[in-house]
Amino acid sequence: MNTRTNNEIKGNKRELGKTEHHACTILSFLFISLTFFKTIFTCLLKTDHLIDYDIPDIMINYQGGFIRRGLLGEIFFQMFLLHPYSFYVVLTCIESFVLIVFLFLSYNILHKLKYIPIMPYAIIIAGVTAYRRDFLVIMIAFYIFHSLIKYIKSRKPKYIILAIGSTIISLLIYEPTFFFIVPISTVIYYQNSNTNVCNFKKYLITSFVFGLPIITMIALCFSKGTAIQASTIWESWSPLYEYLGVSQPTPPALIQFLSKSESIGNVSMWHLKANYGLNVNDGFSLNPLLVFGSLLFFAGMYFLTISTPQEVFSKRKSRILSNIYIFQFVCLAPMFSVLSCDFGRTILYVIFTSYFLLYLSERHNIKISMKHIDLISKKTVKLLHCMSTKKRLLLHISVLVLVPFNLWCGISITHPFILNFSHIITKTMILLKSLGI
Repeated sequence: MNTRTNNEIKGNKRELGKTEHHACTILSFLFISLTFFKTIFTCLLKTDHLIDYDIPDIMINYQGGFIRRGLLGEIFFQMFLLHPYSFYVVLTCIESFVLIVFLFLSYNILHKLKYIPIMPYAIIIAGVTAYRRDFLVIMIAFYIFHSLIKYIKSRKPKYIILAIGSTIISLLIYEPTFFFIVPISTVIYYQNSNTNVCNFKKYLITSFVFGLPIITMIALCFSKGTAIQASTIWESWSPLYEYLGVSQPTPPALIQFLSKSESIGNVSMWHLKANYGLNVNDGFSLNPLLVFGSLLFFAGMYFLTISTPQEVFSKRKSRILSNIYIFQFVCLAPMFSVLSCDFGRTILYVIFTSYFLLYLSERHNIKISMKHIDLISKKTVKLLHCMSTKKRLLLHISVLVLVPFNLWCGISITHPFILNFSHIITKTMILLKSLGI
């Protein structure tokens, strides 16, 4: 009797997990469709598309000399010289195609992993926009990981050449890809190298293989841009405005940002103040609320990523996913602090590269082990696998609703939660002071 009852309970749990999975899948498709069409129609209705931040970011080219993020802009510029075209229309078509391919690729992989619900959360956090490089570079990252793993399995040189070449191209398109492609690729290559070779020789071979991407990244760090380059780049696009029959406006914010040839230290401090300071223009003053809110958000996204029902993911698979996620997050830490203000986009990189790597490692039986991280993953997975469906859903809702998140610079100080909390603290301090406490 007891055995039958236990089997019924297990069966009910299994069916509950499947029901949750199917419900989330349907809602994910609905959300992604609405988000996609909203994005495209918003872009089509924009009137300031050639002077706002997104499109001039892609207009950066090499006409003023070698500069970071100039590859895509140079390709579009050379295409325009060959045959004039409406930059906005062509870019809309290309980026829409890229977004569609990304959605199908990511859905297909998550479907094979039998876990779809993370998609809407990741895309909500990123604040989907068609005119950024995010979806393109994530797909390039998948191709790099796939080529690297095919080399490990077959030992055919063409695959490692494709992987390294694609890595360099991704860096020339958007240099932050270094943080979520190169470190994890290095670990995978090293761990799956010839076991008959001594460790020192494996280090040397791995360093040699990934030497070119590292050198490229160093070169890009010293090619941030100058005032002369910014002016030359913007002037190079004057034929576009002549073709469109409109006067060329003053350089947009992004092109002007290139002209700020500041030291790496000054740029890093500016980002740190934007992420965790009270005022970008004043001296740096750490805001504990912003730091605490950011940590809460990061923890929430981590739990969301690995809080899969036990009926969907085994503990072993959840641990591998957790290990990769934490490693990717640590490698991308500079993007959350001194090198960027785009928290949402960076979280997108962490989540999807983690799932892509889990999928590829499972499919090709590739070793990805993180000894020092595994202890954290083991305890976290054990805790989350004990959670009921209701508790998991509550966790999802809490992260999305309670976390005061800003897409551009992390936890927003202008969020009502932050403002109200700050107001209560201020009033409490005034009251205590008036009471002489």
